[in-house]
Amino acid sequence: MIDILLINPNVSKISDTGEGVLPPLGLCYISAYVKNQGGKSEVLDANVLNLDDHQLLQLIKEKAPRIIGFTATTPLITEVGRLSALIKKQYGDLIIIVGGPHVTVLPELTLKQNHDIDIVVRGEGEKTTFELIDHLKKSSQIDYSQIKGITYRDSIGQIVSSASQEILADLNSLPLPDRSDLPNHKYHPSIKWFNRTPFATVMTSRGCPNDCIFCASKFILGRTVRFRSPENVLEELEQLVKNYGVKEIMFYDDTFTIDKDRIYKLCDLMITSKLNITWGCLSRVDRIDKDLLFKMRQAGCHIMCYGVESGSEEMLKAIRKNINLKQVKEAILATRQVGIDCSASFVFGVPGETADTMKKTIDFALEIDPLFAQFYRVVPYPGTDLFKMYLDSHDISSIDWEEFLEIGNADKLMKLDTISEEEFNRLLKLSYLRFYLRPKKIMQLIIKMVSPYKIKGVILAGAYFIKILFGKKKN
Repeated sequence: MIDILLINPNVSKISDTGEGVLPPLGLCYISAYVKNQGGKSEVLDANVLNLDDHQLLQLIKEKAPRIIGFTATTPLITEVGRLSALIKKQYGDLIIIVGGPHVTVLPELTLKQNHDIDIVVRGEGEKTTFELIDHLKKSSQIDYSQIKGITYRDSIGQIVSSASQEILADLNSLPLPDRSDLPNHKYHPSIKWFNRTPFATVMTSRGCPNDCIFCASKFILGRTVRFRSPENVLEELEQLVKNYGVKEIMFYDDTFTIDKDRIYKLCDLMITSKLNITWGCLSRVDRIDKDLLFKMRQAGCHIMCYGVESGSEEMLKAIRKNINLKQVKEAILATRQVGIDCSASFVFGVPGETADTMKKTIDFALEIDPLFAQFYRVVPYPGTDLFKMYLDSHDISSIDWEEFLEIGNADKLMKLDTISEEEFNRLLKLSYLRFYLRPKKIMQLIIKMVSPYKIKGVILAGAYFIKILFGKKKN
């Protein structure tokens, strides 16, 4: 018997062709922490294994955990609730806990809407999860009041929340994420990252100081950015190469280059170690410079992903991105000059968006011409300021969380009185048509098809492109 089985749900119902299949890094951190404290934990990635209900129930029976732990994003919370009911029906004595961004923001509502979920873990889950395990080993009484960071039903069925768990200041104190239970060879990045496999994701920091209107990271992980040391990150990279043969890394920090000196040191360590890995990262155009980019290129960086968001200065202010178009142009040019590919993401639909601002964004994307561009309809995820606006015209108790997808259903969420729905959808499709159906862009992508990995990436890009243009909406 194990203490906890941490399950990453199968997202095949809502997954995006172009967004890759990523390892459940958060669950791997929790599992490592539990094991490091003397507990018994295992991670089951039902998503990458594409498990159906029967297979999942059979594995739960075989592993015989005391506790089931799920992670849930907003579009997936309904599925997690369904699976919880299924598990309770089959194995009624199991405790089911759920963590993740959605339940952190809406813990009480989660329990009200999902009667088979016993406990919500808010925020960072490592310490809280182990404290729950330790408590349940010692007592069968439903008294979790001394455990910080949870929301639960007390002995009379009332939903109560304990005090918040302290944010972990020293990330170096965490054990490295435990990937030993995962089929690591099955993961692959999104189309814009596709370079080599085996592939892995790595987080080197937590927290975000920025204030974008559509992002909940500051609410979930805090505004204070906490960093792992370069030496600690290198230890994980060496482990990935030695134990799993990893060749490609996706640094998944909100802003990888927020502390430039730390990245310089990490790059020097990567160069000296001769790990033979390539990698990419997420960054902001105001957090890089040409010297840093050159050092990153030397260390194996092949792609930078920038959140540009809009080609309209007016909309950048509405989004609260705190960048300008001049900075975007300079960053894209510098990145290209040092030999690193660029990917730029843009969002449409923030209140104030018009046909004119959408056209400016499309024109600007063509002007800066990154290798890849993604154009999304903004989604008002819980925890964002955009969600507060959304609630002005919606009853939270009747929301269908499965509609919170970036493709297919977003038109049911944010309604704009500044542009018709028909014109909005036309311009959204036009953004992809104008950007990708150019001889220059087609040739760029063909040139990139220099290996089976790149070929597969371009094929995935084509599938994603078709889904954007012709994907069916949920009824």
